[in-house]
Amino acid sequence: MKLTPAEIDPTLVRRFQKRLEELEEQTDSFQSRKDTLKTIVHQRKAARTGLNYLALGSAGAITIVSFALCSAVPQLVPWPFASLLALVPFYSHFAGRITRNAEPKLWRAFVESGTFSRVEQAYLGALSSVEQAEEALARPFLTCLSELIVSGRAIEKKQAELAQYHKEVSVESLVAELAALEQRAASASSPEAAATLRQSAAICARRLENRQALALVEERLAAQVEAICQTIASISGTLARAHAAPLGQGASALQQVNQTVAEITQQAQATEAAVQEVLAAGLS
Repeated sequence: MKLTPAEIDPTLVRRFQKRLEELEEQTDSFQSRKDTLKTIVHQRKAARTGLNYLALGSAGAITIVSFALCSAVPQLVPWPFASLLALVPFYSHFAGRITRNAEPKLWRAFVESGTFSRVEQAYLGALSSVEQAEEALARPFLTCLSELIVSGRAIEKKQAELAQYHKEVSVESLVAELAALEQRAASASSPEAAATLRQSAAICARRLENRQALALVEERLAAQVEAICQTIASISGTLARAHAAPLGQGASALQQVNQTVAEITQQAQATEAAVQEVLAAGLS
């Protein structure tokens, strides 16, 4: 099955196109060609530049020769304009051919050299299996892959947000803070100061409880990412065996994948609700 950009995750396609645009602007200043993606971008730009010069040179030569002939044979006056117009489809054909030939190489180099999350890596690996499978079998699985990467990316985004909070407020720091407050309350000579410190310790204890609850949520998020990656891997395996497996097995595998995708979606929604509940309890 031949994939088009419209059938690939739009976020990855946008990153791919943005990366190419950045490299197009940098090609003239490259000091090294060791980067495969940069090399292909440079070659494509050089081919386009060469084609532009060829088209301009051809147009100039045709114009000069044509008007020279026209001065000798007035009946040939329309010929120069027809010749120049004939260059347009020629140029369009070869310009499009340069782009089409370079796109698959550019995409492979982007996949090999880019930095991707775990879910994205699994998704990109599965796309290779999709391309090698028959379209009738691969297309339903491609729809599942699209749903899985959207869910996985949302979970990974939430993981990143919670990881940032974890750096700022860890369980260990709250445990130490609570122990210090309890010790200060126990050693305070003033009853009023002791009461205030015990109140502060109670507040810190609630913060610790909420932080521990958030740690459980983080475990659930990690488990969901694992489930998504394993489901994507199972799709890759199913498509890789497609040439040897009966259609009935492929249909059965698709049914199982669809059920797993639905379960993952429900779990993701439940986890999101749990995160919001914990944050509402005072973690923000």
